[in-house]
Amino acid sequence: TFYIVQDFANNVLDTLEPNSILISAGDTITGPVWYLQTIGKRPDVLVIDVNLITNDWYIRNQSIKNPSIINEAWTEINGKDIQRDRLLSILRNNVTTHDIYIVTSPTDQTLLQEFDFKQVGIVNKIEIKGSSNVQTNLLLNKKAWSGYTIREVKSNKYRSPLVEQLADIYAVRLNNIGIIYLNNGLIKEAIESFKKSISIHPDNLVAQQNLD
Repeated sequence: TFYIVQDFANNVLDTLEPNSILISAGDTITGPVWYLQTIGKRPDVLVIDVNLITNDWYIRNQSIKNPSIINEAWTEINGKDIQRDRLLSILRNNVTTHDIYIVTSPTDQTLLQEFDFKQVGIVNKIEIKGSSNVQTNLLLNKKAWSGYTIREVKSNKYRSPLVEQLADIYAVRLNNIGIIYLNNGLIKEAIESFKKSISIHPDNLVAQQNLD
């Protein structure tokens, strides 16, 4: 029996602060999180699927349900970067009033120049540039990882490439937090994180080099 999808969705929701916003994407993440919410887990969290925000109907529906968070006027935002520009509007409108998290790691330079994306467990917390506190971030990560349920997770074990991505997220995030621990002199925690990353993804040469 594979638990990875169920555990990942639970772990994501368990990481989030009350009444936060989760920027999600993909069937293996958004779908399970929505399901958990329908059975009563974390209904306080607003889940926004980044793949759906390019659809005007989605923006309109969300603006009716959450008018203080989503503005129907954003349907007028179009062009080749419609997804990024609508996401920027969501972040700018809410970053000072809500805790906002995103599952993926953005590579768009416009987003990276305007916001900090600080890893908290298996998600990134989006904050105003320069407002993050290293010690607070370390404490949040320790709390998140210590509370996670991670059962039988290993890369190259699942038939679906989408499910494989979940295993890779665990491996990458464990390596990343290991680097943060290392840079802050927390050697024991760094070693533990690198070992966990390698146990999930034995071919992760970056984590192996960091451990060495």
